[in-house]
Amino acid sequence: MTITLKEIYDEFLELEMVSNQADFSEFLGKKPSWYSSTVSHSRGITLDSLCRISWRLKNIYLATLEAIIEAEEEDVEAFENGLESLQDLIGRVQQEIDGRMPS
Repeated sequence: MTITLKEIYDEFLELEMVSNQADFSEFLGKKPSWYSSTVSHSRGITLDSLCRISWRLKNIYLATLEAIIEAEEEDVEAFENGLESLQDLIGRVQQEIDGRMPS
């Protein structure tokens, strides 16, 4: 199943990792207008962008694991819920990357 750039962006918004399209673009090391331009021109997500997204998500996942260790007991459940969402998104992005790699 193909994952779209919009689906990834929406997940970032839902996880409160970004607050708008410019944040998302900059989060990936792109110009602020990158996301809106890519979507408005109906360009698909590139392998390079998928790899950037995967790398950033994996770093966030590791940082979240560290935060759980240091978190107050009442905050742990929220972090764990976020981890589940991150794991799902990481898996979907990785599946898309794997599907584009030559066998």
